Amino acid sequence: MNLLAVHAFPSARRSQIDLVPSDAAAFLAAGHKPRNLKVSKPKTGVLDRGDDRVGAMAQLLARLGAARNQRDRDECNPHGHGRYGALLW
Repeated sequence: MNLLAVHAFPSARRSQIDLVPSDAAAFLAAGHKPRNLKVSKPKTGVLDRGDDRVGAMAQLLARLGAARNQRDRDECNPHGHGRYGALLW
């Protein structure tokens, strides 16, 4: 299964892992539900990737704000070779 992004963080004395598959329908159809893990309903988000430059994330957030989109949280990371990736929920 091709994953576009993986994000993990602590949550209420446990861990939460967010997976962004390239094909959500195929991911769900494949029955990926490991034992002892709670799988939540799919969430809506934005995955942005591009050239790493000053203001790249600010420009994206300004466009979303102008469209009156609200977000719960976001994360932006450099990926090396002059590229970045950002997840927004």
